[in-house]
Amino acid sequence: MKFTFQEMSIGEVLDRAVKLFFGRLPALLAIQAVVYAPVLILQLTLPDVAVGPLGVLLIFGPLVILGPIGSAATLRIIAQEYLEQPIGIGEAFTFALGRFLPLLGTSILAGLGIVVGMLACCVPGIYLAVVWAFISQVVVMENLSGPDALARSKGLVAGHFGRVFVVVLLLAIAVNIVNAIINTSFNVALPFLEVVPGNNPFAAARVNNFTNYAIVQLVQTAVGVLGGMFIAVCTTVLYFDLRNRKEAFNIDALVAWSDQYRTWRDEPDVALPPPAAGPADTGIKPADGGPPPETGIKDAGGDAPKPPPAP
Repeated sequence: MKFTFQEMSIGEVLDRAVKLFFGRLPALLAIQAVVYAPVLILQLTLPDVAVGPLGVLLIFGPLVILGPIGSAATLRIIAQEYLEQPIGIGEAFTFALGRFLPLLGTSILAGLGIVVGMLACCVPGIYLAVVWAFISQVVVMENLSGPDALARSKGLVAGHFGRVFVVVLLLAIAVNIVNAIINTSFNVALPFLEVVPGNNPFAAARVNNFTNYAIVQLVQTAVGVLGGMFIAVCTTVLYFDLRNRKEAFNIDALVAWSDQYRTWRDEPDVALPPPAAGPADTGIKPADGGPPPETGIKDAGGDAPKPPPAP
């Protein structure tokens, strides 16, 4: 799968993202499976907690920790596809762990800023979500973190806010519509909740059909995984496009970045010189354990022995 760096329209960005998404779907699914597995295990282990007020913690708690690792691993997979050097999920995760703490801290900082902005009449939150759309790529690709990464992402978006906003909006609408349709359909077809009687003003609920509940959770997780993967791929393609437009970022720059993370497994084997040959074996043993007698046979690579001195 060969990709070139060039200025792309919104349609071309989405088209390239679709090709990358389906081209490396097994690897991307494996990465997200690792990220979402703890969430699903907690939901299935604690069903009544998952459907209650604390259920959001079962979802966002593990994702806050594992989500940045998945983002970095996904970006590494996509970058290597541009170089036509596909890698496995093991190498992708090894790379991602090296950027875990900076990515985690920056993601938390950006998330808090966006939440505060959403509470302030939504508009500031939407603005921040757009200008900080590339923090994962900046942290991973450019070794920046914290406020520096936020400022760098904002700088990339500067002059292209409308274009980035359209892509982010289209992705959000498409993913949320698909999620809503599938999740609502399964919730209606496979009911699993009942309201707990009592004076609770929040009408607490509990799971009364675990089989239905498990099926719905599996489907919802799968849909969420696919949607999140596609957003990550689209965002990375758009990041490369913006850097190409503003900084002439090209395949050579990507090769230089990738070479920083080459491991010993990537290096070609170095041929070692053959061991030096020892003296030829004559089969004659010394009588008293001393050095073997002269035989007149030349050693490999050496000169013929000198004749003994005259008496």
